[in-house]
Amino acid sequence: MRQRLGLAQALLSKPEILICDEPTSALDPLGRKAFLDLLLAIKQETTVLFSSHILSDVEQISDYVAILHQGKIKLFGEMEELKTQFRQEDYLLQFASSQETEHFCQLAKGAAINWTREKHQLIIPENQTFQQGQKVLQLMAENELVPLLFQKNESSLEKIYLEVVK
Repeated sequence: MRQRLGLAQALLSKPEILICDEPTSALDPLGRKAFLDLLLAIKQETTVLFSSHILSDVEQISDYVAILHQGKIKLFGEMEELKTQFRQEDYLLQFASSQETEHFCQLAKGAAINWTREKHQLIIPENQTFQQGQKVLQLMAENELVPLLFQKNESSLEKIYLEVVK
């Protein structure tokens, strides 16, 4: 409620610049969505500068992003350009059970399909997907393996942040 009142008070004077520090941190999901929708609406007329640890909010609202780490700017740029620069070149594959995952891994070894494992997901390099995508699909079909997930691993601000500060 305080964030909403503070924002309403700040917007009364139609400022050229609106500075928000962690504006969605204490809001419930509905309040957060309403606040972000409002920021999206006003950013056409008002420069919005805000800091947040909720990187999905930053990604949704921002045209430009600065990543700070230990008091220093580590990266600055246009959101879409940063996503292109840090684009992932792989696909995610996930099965319903660890047994199915293990079974696919054994089959993939025999079919010369490369992958790395990250928790319960397999990461298949993009060049492998284009060159051997038919093998992956054929292997799953022949062995009646139905994935829960098979999608391109999209870049996100969180992934970019983790890459920049490591």
